[in-house]
Amino acid sequence: MQIKVKPTALADALTKIAPFTTKRIILPVLQAVKVEAGGDTLTLSATDMDSAIQYEVSGVETLREGVAVIPARPFQQLLRSLDDFDEVELDAPTPDGGYGKATLKFPNGMYRLDAYDPTDYPPIDFKVEGDGVSVVVIGSDLAQALKFASAFAGAQSYWQATDVVWLTLREGELWVAGTDTHKLGLVRLPADYPDSNLNPQIYLPAASATALASLCEKEPNILLRLTDQAVIVEGGRWRVRLNGREASHLNFDHVLSKPTERTTTLMLSSVLPVLQFLQRVATFDRHRSSRSTNPAAGMHIKVVATENGLDIEAHAKENWGGERQLVGRTQVGLEDFKGEPATVWFSRRLLAETLQAFKTFKVQLGLETPTPTDLKPLIVTALETDPLTIMAYLMPLRFALTETADTDSEDFENNGNGWDDADDANLNV
Repeated sequence: MQIKVKPTALADALTKIAPFTTKRIILPVLQAVKVEAGGDTLTLSATDMDSAIQYEVSGVETLREGVAVIPARPFQQLLRSLDDFDEVELDAPTPDGGYGKATLKFPNGMYRLDAYDPTDYPPIDFKVEGDGVSVVVIGSDLAQALKFASAFAGAQSYWQATDVVWLTLREGELWVAGTDTHKLGLVRLPADYPDSNLNPQIYLPAASATALASLCEKEPNILLRLTDQAVIVEGGRWRVRLNGREASHLNFDHVLSKPTERTTTLMLSSVLPVLQFLQRVATFDRHRSSRSTNPAAGMHIKVVATENGLDIEAHAKENWGGERQLVGRTQVGLEDFKGEPATVWFSRRLLAETLQAFKTFKVQLGLETPTPTDLKPLIVTALETDPLTIMAYLMPLRFALTETADTDSEDFENNGNGWDDADDANLNV
Protein backbone atom coordinates (compact mmCIF):
# COMPACT_ATOMS: atom_id res chain seq x y z
CA MET A 1 0.00 0.00 0.00
CA GLN A 2 1.25 3.46 -0.90
CA ILE A 3 -0.69 6.72 -0.50
CA LYS A 4 -0.28 10.50 -0.33
CA VAL A 5 -2.48 12.40 2.12
CA LYS A 6 -2.69 15.61 4.18
CA PRO A 7 -1.22 14.82 7.63
CA THR A 8 -3.82 16.94 9.44
CA ALA A 9 -6.74 15.09 7.81
CA LEU A 10 -5.28 11.71 8.72
CA ALA A 11 -4.38 12.83 12.26
CA ASP A 12 -7.91 14.17 12.84
CA ALA A 13 -9.37 10.85 11.72
CA LEU A 14 -7.05 8.93 14.05
CA THR A 15 -8.13 11.18 16.93
CA LYS A 16 -11.74 10.16 16.26
CA ILE A 17 -11.08 6.43 16.15
CA ALA A 18 -8.33 6.13 18.79
CA PRO A 19 -10.84 5.70 21.68
CA PHE A 20 -12.09 2.52 20.00
CA THR A 21 -8.69 0.81 20.23
CA THR A 22 -8.00 -1.25 23.33
CA LYS A 23 -6.09 0.13 26.31
CA ARG A 24 -5.04 -3.38 27.31
CA ILE A 25 -1.93 -5.11 25.97
CA ILE A 26 -3.31 -8.67 26.03
CA LEU A 27 -3.63 -8.54 22.24
CA PRO A 28 -1.29 -5.80 20.89
CA VAL A 29 -2.86 -5.82 17.42
CA LEU A 30 -6.01 -4.30 18.98
CA GLN A 31 -3.96 -1.20 19.82
CA ALA A 32 -3.46 -0.69 16.10
CA VAL A 33 -5.53 0.85 13.33
CA LYS A 34 -6.25 -0.92 10.08
CA VAL A 35 -5.59 1.27 7.02
CA GLU A 36 -7.13 0.29 3.65
CA ALA A 37 -6.36 2.29 0.50
CA GLY A 38 -8.45 2.22 -2.65
CA GLY A 39 -9.22 4.95 -5.18
CA ASP A 40 -9.34 8.40 -3.60
CA THR A 41 -10.58 7.11 -0.23
CA LEU A 42 -8.76 5.77 2.79
CA THR A 43 -10.71 3.60 5.25
CA LEU A 44 -9.51 3.42 8.86
CA SER A 45 -10.79 0.71 11.20
CA ALA A 46 -10.34 0.10 14.92
CA THR A 47 -11.81 -2.29 17.47
CA ASP A 48 -11.40 -3.45 21.05
CA MET A 49 -13.77 -6.41 20.41
CA ASP A 50 -16.60 -4.70 22.35
CA SER A 51 -16.77 -1.69 20.01
CA ALA A 52 -15.64 -1.01 16.47
CA ILE A 53 -15.43 1.87 14.00
CA GLN A 54 -14.81 2.45 10.31
CA TYR A 55 -13.92 5.98 9.24
CA GLU A 56 -13.38 7.25 5.69
CA VAL A 57 -10.81 9.91 4.77
CA SER A 58 -11.32 11.53 1.37
CA GLY A 59 -8.90 13.46 -0.83
CA VAL A 60 -6.29 10.69 -0.79
CA GLU A 61 -4.01 9.90 -3.72
CA THR A 62 -3.57 6.13 -3.91
CA LEU A 63 -0.30 5.11 -5.58
CA ARG A 64 -0.70 1.43 -4.70
CA GLU A 65 -3.79 -0.18 -3.21
CA GLY A 66 -3.39 -2.35 -0.15
CA VAL A 67 -3.83 -2.79 3.59
CA ALA A 68 -1.63 -1.94 6.58
CA VAL A 69 -2.10 -2.36 10.33
CA ILE A 70 -0.17 0.28 12.31
CA PRO A 71 -0.11 1.04 16.08
CA ALA A 72 -2.51 3.95 16.55
CA ARG A 73 -0.74 6.02 19.22
CA PRO A 74 2.72 6.51 17.61
CA PHE A 75 1.08 6.89 14.20
CA GLN A 76 -1.12 9.74 15.49
CA GLN A 77 1.72 11.44 17.37
CA LEU A 78 4.00 11.44 14.32
CA LEU A 79 1.27 12.87 12.09
CA ARG A 80 0.63 15.68 14.58
CA SER A 81 4.32 16.57 14.43
CA LEU A 82 4.08 16.88 10.64
CA ASP A 83 1.12 19.24 10.44
CA ASP A 84 3.31 21.95 8.87
CA PHE A 85 3.50 19.89 5.68
CA ASP A 86 0.80 19.89 3.02
CA GLU A 87 1.30 16.23 2.19
CA VAL A 88 2.97 13.08 3.49
CA GLU A 89 3.40 9.65 1.97
CA LEU A 90 2.63 6.36 3.70
CA ASP A 91 4.29 3.30 2.23
CA ALA A 92 3.50 -0.12 3.72
CA PRO A 93 5.00 -3.39 2.48
CA THR A 94 2.99 -5.77 0.32
CA PRO A 95 2.40 -9.37 1.44
CA ASP A 96 5.19 -10.51 -0.86
CA GLY A 97 7.55 -8.03 0.77
CA GLY A 98 6.75 -9.24 4.27
CA TYR A 99 5.42 -7.23 7.21
CA GLY A 100 7.20 -5.45 10.00
CA LYS A 101 7.70 -1.79 9.06
CA ALA A 102 5.77 0.98 7.34
CA THR A 103 7.41 4.19 6.15
CA LEU A 104 5.99 7.67 6.72
CA LYS A 105 7.77 10.04 4.32
CA PHE A 106 7.76 13.85 4.32
CA PRO A 107 9.70 16.42 2.21
CA ASN A 108 12.89 16.40 4.27
CA GLY A 109 12.85 13.05 6.01
CA MET A 110 11.02 9.86 7.00
CA TYR A 111 9.93 7.75 9.97
CA ARG A 112 9.69 3.98 10.26
CA LEU A 113 6.65 2.51 12.03
CA ASP A 114 5.88 -0.99 13.21
CA ALA A 115 3.30 -2.82 11.11
CA TYR A 116 1.33 -5.96 11.92
CA ASP A 117 0.22 -8.67 9.51
CA PRO A 118 -3.30 -7.60 8.38
CA THR A 119 -4.46 -11.23 8.56
CA ASP A 120 -3.96 -11.04 12.34
CA TYR A 121 -6.48 -8.20 12.62
CA PRO A 122 -9.93 -9.45 13.71
CA PRO A 123 -12.81 -9.03 11.25
CA ILE A 124 -15.35 -6.30 12.06
CA ASP A 125 -19.03 -7.12 11.61
CA PHE A 126 -21.55 -4.29 11.32
CA LYS A 127 -24.55 -6.59 11.17
CA VAL A 128 -26.62 -7.21 14.29
CA GLU A 129 -28.63 -10.30 15.04
CA GLY A 130 -32.19 -10.27 16.28
CA ASP A 131 -34.98 -7.76 15.91
CA GLY A 132 -34.09 -4.11 16.05
CA VAL A 133 -35.47 -0.65 15.34
CA SER A 134 -33.88 1.89 12.98
CA VAL A 135 -33.94 5.42 14.40
CA VAL A 136 -32.97 8.82 12.92
CA VAL A 137 -31.92 11.63 15.28
CA ILE A 138 -30.12 14.97 14.95
CA GLY A 139 -26.39 14.49 15.46
CA SER A 140 -25.82 17.42 17.83
CA ASP A 141 -28.81 16.36 19.96
CA LEU A 142 -27.45 12.82 20.33
CA ALA A 143 -23.98 14.16 21.16
CA GLN A 144 -25.39 16.39 23.90
CA ALA A 145 -27.45 13.52 25.31
CA LEU A 146 -24.52 11.09 25.41
CA LYS A 147 -22.20 13.59 27.10
CA PHE A 148 -24.83 14.57 29.67
CA ALA A 149 -25.71 10.97 30.58
CA SER A 150 -22.04 9.94 30.74
CA ALA A 151 -21.42 12.66 33.33
CA PHE A 152 -23.87 10.90 35.66
CA ALA A 153 -22.56 7.38 35.09
CA GLY A 154 -20.73 5.85 38.02
CA ALA A 155 -17.38 4.16 38.34
CA GLN A 156 -16.65 0.59 37.39
CA SER A 157 -16.32 -1.87 40.25
CA TYR A 158 -15.82 -5.61 40.41
CA TRP A 159 -19.22 -6.22 41.97
CA GLN A 160 -21.61 -3.66 40.48
CA ALA A 161 -20.65 -1.67 37.40
CA THR A 162 -22.53 1.58 36.89
CA ASP A 163 -20.19 3.04 34.27
CA VAL A 164 -22.84 2.59 31.59
CA VAL A 165 -25.23 4.74 29.56
CA TRP A 166 -28.76 3.46 29.00
CA LEU A 167 -30.52 3.88 25.64
CA THR A 168 -34.14 3.01 24.95
CA LEU A 169 -37.11 4.09 22.82
CA ARG A 170 -40.22 5.55 24.45
CA GLU A 171 -43.22 7.37 22.97
CA GLY A 172 -41.51 8.64 19.83
CA GLU A 173 -38.37 9.63 21.71
CA LEU A 174 -34.89 8.26 22.32
CA TRP A 175 -34.11 8.24 26.04
CA VAL A 176 -30.46 8.42 27.12
CA ALA A 177 -29.57 8.15 30.82
CA GLY A 178 -26.72 7.46 33.25
CA THR A 179 -26.54 6.92 36.99
CA ASP A 180 -24.20 6.16 39.87
CA THR A 181 -27.27 5.16 42.00
CA HIS A 182 -27.11 8.45 43.98
CA LYS A 183 -27.81 10.75 41.05
CA LEU A 184 -29.32 10.16 37.61
CA GLY A 185 -29.20 12.21 34.42
CA LEU A 186 -31.73 11.82 31.59
CA VAL A 187 -32.12 13.36 28.15
CA ARG A 188 -35.18 12.71 25.99
CA LEU A 189 -34.76 13.64 22.34
CA PRO A 190 -37.13 13.42 19.37
CA ALA A 191 -36.52 10.36 17.23
CA ASP A 192 -37.93 9.32 13.88
CA TYR A 193 -38.64 5.60 13.73
CA PRO A 194 -41.44 3.37 12.38
CA ASP A 195 -44.27 2.20 14.60
CA SER A 196 -43.09 -0.94 16.32
CA ASN A 197 -44.05 -3.16 19.21
CA LEU A 198 -40.38 -3.53 19.97
CA ASN A 199 -38.95 -1.65 22.93
CA PRO A 200 -35.20 -2.29 22.75
CA GLN A 201 -32.93 -1.05 25.51
CA ILE A 202 -29.19 -1.34 25.80
CA TYR A 203 -26.43 -0.42 28.28
CA LEU A 204 -23.30 1.01 26.65
CA PRO A 205 -19.92 1.59 28.34
CA ALA A 206 -19.78 5.27 29.33
CA ALA A 207 -16.33 5.69 27.75
CA SER A 208 -17.67 4.40 24.41
CA ALA A 209 -20.69 6.71 24.66
CA THR A 210 -18.38 9.70 25.17
CA ALA A 211 -16.27 8.69 22.17
CA LEU A 212 -19.42 8.32 20.07
CA ALA A 213 -20.56 11.80 21.13
CA SER A 214 -17.46 13.40 19.60
CA LEU A 215 -18.31 11.77 16.27
CA CYS A 216 -21.93 12.91 16.29
CA GLU A 217 -21.43 16.61 17.14
CA LYS A 218 -21.17 17.95 13.59
CA GLU A 219 -23.44 15.44 11.85
CA PRO A 220 -26.83 16.75 10.63
CA ASN A 221 -28.49 13.36 11.06
CA ILE A 222 -27.51 10.08 12.68
CA LEU A 223 -28.94 6.65 11.88
CA LEU A 224 -29.07 4.14 14.74
CA ARG A 225 -30.11 0.50 14.55
CA LEU A 226 -30.96 -0.37 18.13
CA THR A 227 -31.27 -3.88 19.58
CA ASP A 228 -30.94 -5.31 23.07
CA GLN A 229 -27.48 -6.69 22.24
CA ALA A 230 -25.80 -3.98 20.14
CA VAL A 231 -26.30 -0.66 18.41
CA ILE A 232 -25.03 0.34 14.97
CA VAL A 233 -24.56 4.09 14.50
CA GLU A 234 -23.90 5.67 11.10
CA GLY A 235 -22.77 9.18 10.24
CA GLY A 236 -21.72 10.74 6.96
CA ARG A 237 -18.24 9.20 6.73
CA TRP A 238 -18.22 6.66 9.55
CA ARG A 239 -20.09 3.86 11.25
CA VAL A 240 -19.73 2.44 14.73
CA ARG A 241 -20.77 -0.79 16.40
CA LEU A 242 -21.16 -0.84 20.19
CA ASN A 243 -21.95 -4.07 21.99
CA GLY A 244 -24.17 -3.84 25.03
CA ARG A 245 -22.90 -4.52 28.54
CA GLU A 246 -24.61 -6.68 31.14
CA ALA A 247 -26.25 -4.33 33.65
CA SER A 248 -29.40 -6.14 34.72
CA HIS A 249 -28.80 -4.88 38.27
CA LEU A 250 -29.84 -1.40 37.09
CA ASN A 251 -33.52 -0.50 36.67
CA PHE A 252 -33.94 3.03 35.34
CA ASP A 253 -37.70 2.62 35.02
CA HIS A 254 -37.96 2.23 38.79
CA VAL A 255 -37.00 5.89 39.12
CA LEU A 256 -38.31 7.38 35.88
CA SER A 257 -41.81 5.92 36.24
CA LYS A 258 -42.47 7.73 39.52
CA PRO A 259 -44.33 11.08 39.73
CA THR A 260 -42.17 14.17 39.41
CA GLU A 261 -44.42 16.60 41.29
CA ARG A 262 -42.86 18.23 44.36
CA THR A 263 -44.33 20.44 47.09
CA THR A 264 -41.71 23.10 46.30
CA THR A 265 -40.62 24.34 42.88
CA LEU A 266 -38.29 27.22 42.19
CA MET A 267 -36.51 28.75 39.24
CA LEU A 268 -32.87 29.81 38.96
CA SER A 269 -31.58 31.88 36.06
CA SER A 270 -28.21 30.19 36.61
CA VAL A 271 -26.71 27.58 38.93
CA LEU A 272 -23.30 29.26 38.81
CA PRO A 273 -23.67 31.12 42.15
CA VAL A 274 -24.42 27.82 43.88
CA LEU A 275 -21.57 26.06 42.09
CA GLN A 276 -19.11 28.79 43.00
CA PHE A 277 -20.05 28.46 46.67
CA LEU A 278 -19.69 24.67 46.57
CA GLN A 279 -16.28 25.01 44.96
CA ARG A 280 -15.07 27.57 47.50
CA VAL A 281 -16.06 25.47 50.53
CA ALA A 282 -14.56 22.33 48.96
CA THR A 283 -11.26 23.16 50.67
CA PHE A 284 -12.93 22.18 53.98
CA ASP A 285 -14.18 18.85 52.58
CA ARG A 286 -11.76 16.11 53.60
CA HIS A 287 -13.41 13.67 51.19
CA ARG A 288 -13.55 16.00 48.19
CA SER A 289 -11.21 13.88 46.04
CA SER A 290 -12.74 10.50 46.83
CA ARG A 291 -15.43 9.01 44.63
CA SER A 292 -15.44 5.67 46.45
CA THR A 293 -16.20 7.04 49.91
CA ASN A 294 -19.73 7.04 51.26
CA PRO A 295 -20.96 10.51 50.14
CA ALA A 296 -22.43 11.09 53.60
CA ALA A 297 -18.89 10.96 55.03
CA GLY A 298 -17.96 14.18 53.25
CA MET A 299 -19.24 17.72 53.61
CA HIS A 300 -22.98 18.22 54.13
CA ILE A 301 -24.90 21.01 52.44
CA LYS A 302 -28.11 22.34 53.98
CA VAL A 303 -30.51 23.92 51.46
CA VAL A 304 -33.43 25.98 52.75
CA ALA A 305 -35.82 27.16 50.03
CA THR A 306 -38.30 29.96 50.73
CA GLU A 307 -39.92 32.70 48.69
CA ASN A 308 -37.05 34.94 49.81
CA GLY A 309 -34.46 32.76 48.07
CA LEU A 310 -32.11 29.86 48.78
CA ASP A 311 -30.17 29.80 52.04
CA ILE A 312 -27.25 27.39 51.66
CA GLU A 313 -24.95 26.24 54.46
CA ALA A 314 -21.85 24.01 54.37
CA HIS A 315 -20.99 21.81 57.37
CA ALA A 316 -17.72 19.90 57.73
CA LYS A 317 -15.47 18.30 60.35
CA GLU A 318 -12.43 20.32 61.42
CA ASN A 319 -10.53 17.08 62.01
CA TRP A 320 -11.17 13.39 61.50
CA GLY A 321 -12.56 12.80 64.96
CA GLY A 322 -14.35 16.10 65.51
CA GLU A 323 -17.91 17.22 65.12
CA ARG A 324 -19.23 18.97 62.04
CA GLN A 325 -19.18 22.74 62.15
CA LEU A 326 -20.68 25.45 59.98
CA VAL A 327 -17.90 26.50 57.58
CA GLY A 328 -19.78 28.62 55.05
CA ARG A 329 -23.10 30.20 54.20
CA THR A 330 -24.54 31.98 51.17
CA GLN A 331 -27.84 33.24 49.82
CA VAL A 332 -29.02 32.93 46.23
CA GLY A 333 -31.91 34.84 44.70
CA LEU A 334 -34.74 33.15 42.79
CA GLU A 335 -36.66 34.06 39.66
CA ASP A 336 -39.76 32.24 40.86
CA PHE A 337 -40.97 30.24 43.87
CA LYS A 338 -44.09 28.11 44.27
CA GLY A 339 -45.27 25.89 47.09
CA GLU A 340 -44.09 25.42 50.64
CA PRO A 341 -40.73 26.24 52.25
CA ALA A 342 -38.45 23.21 52.20
CA THR A 343 -35.27 22.10 53.96
CA VAL A 344 -33.11 19.36 52.44
CA TRP A 345 -29.54 18.13 53.05
CA PHE A 346 -27.15 16.91 50.35
CA SER A 347 -23.63 15.59 49.88
CA ARG A 348 -21.50 18.52 48.69
CA ARG A 349 -19.75 16.42 46.08
CA LEU A 350 -22.90 14.94 44.60
CA LEU A 351 -24.72 18.28 44.54
CA ALA A 352 -21.77 19.94 42.81
CA GLU A 353 -21.49 17.15 40.23
CA THR A 354 -25.20 17.35 39.48
CA LEU A 355 -25.34 21.13 39.09
CA GLN A 356 -22.13 21.14 37.02
CA ALA A 357 -24.07 19.42 34.24
CA PHE A 358 -26.52 22.37 34.21
CA LYS A 359 -24.03 25.25 34.36
CA THR A 360 -25.12 26.64 30.97
CA PHE A 361 -28.87 26.32 31.59
CA LYS A 362 -31.65 28.17 33.28
CA VAL A 363 -33.16 25.57 35.62
CA GLN A 364 -36.18 24.59 37.66
CA LEU A 365 -35.66 22.75 40.95
CA GLY A 366 -38.31 20.52 42.46
CA LEU A 367 -37.72 19.50 46.09
CA GLU A 368 -39.59 18.40 49.16
CA THR A 369 -38.76 18.33 52.86
CA PRO A 370 -38.24 14.65 53.76
CA THR A 371 -40.56 12.94 56.23
CA PRO A 372 -39.94 9.78 58.29
CA THR A 373 -41.71 7.76 55.60
CA ASP A 374 -40.91 9.61 52.40
CA LEU A 375 -37.57 10.66 50.92
CA LYS A 376 -37.92 12.12 47.44
CA PRO A 377 -35.02 13.06 45.16
CA LEU A 378 -34.34 16.61 44.06
CA ILE A 379 -35.36 17.05 40.42
CA VAL A 380 -33.40 19.52 38.29
CA THR A 381 -34.88 20.39 34.89
CA ALA A 382 -33.19 22.52 32.26
CA LEU A 383 -35.48 25.19 30.81
CA GLU A 384 -35.68 26.53 27.27
CA THR A 385 -34.13 23.39 25.72
CA ASP A 386 -36.93 22.41 23.30
CA PRO A 387 -37.16 19.95 21.67
CA LEU A 388 -34.92 18.19 24.21
CA THR A 389 -35.93 17.33 27.76
CA ILE A 390 -32.89 17.49 30.07
CA MET A 391 -33.27 16.59 33.72
CA ALA A 392 -31.55 15.00 36.71
CA TYR A 393 -32.45 13.31 39.98
CA LEU A 394 -30.37 13.61 43.16
CA MET A 395 -31.08 11.86 46.45
CA PRO A 396 -30.74 13.86 49.69
CA LEU A 397 -28.91 12.61 52.75
CA ARG A 398 -31.10 10.33 54.77
CA PHE A 399 -30.45 11.87 58.20
CA ALA A 400 -32.73 14.75 57.22
CA LEU A 401 -35.63 12.37 57.81
CA THR A 402 -35.28 12.80 61.56
CA GLU A 403 -34.34 16.47 61.73
CA THR A 404 -37.11 18.23 63.65
CA ALA A 405 -35.02 20.78 65.54
CA ASP A 406 -32.52 23.42 64.53
CA THR A 407 -29.12 21.92 63.74
CA ASP A 408 -27.46 24.02 66.43
CA SER A 409 -29.74 22.66 69.15
CA GLU A 410 -28.60 20.19 71.78
CA ASP A 411 -31.50 17.90 70.95
CA PHE A 412 -30.35 17.48 67.37
CA GLU A 413 -26.71 16.91 68.28
CA ASN A 414 -27.49 14.25 70.88
CA ASN A 415 -30.64 12.46 69.75
CA GLY A 416 -28.78 9.66 68.00
CA ASN A 417 -29.81 10.87 64.57
CA GLY A 418 -27.31 13.67 64.07
CA TRP A 419 -24.30 14.19 61.88
CA ASP A 420 -22.53 10.91 62.39
CA ASP A 421 -25.65 8.91 61.54
CA ALA A 422 -26.02 10.42 58.07
CA ASP A 423 -26.65 7.89 55.33
CA ASP A 424 -26.06 8.20 51.60
CA ALA A 425 -29.57 7.35 50.45
CA ASN A 426 -29.66 6.07 46.86
CA LEU A 427 -32.21 6.04 44.08
CA ASN A 428 -32.74 2.25 44.19
CA VAL A 429 -32.06 2.12 40.47
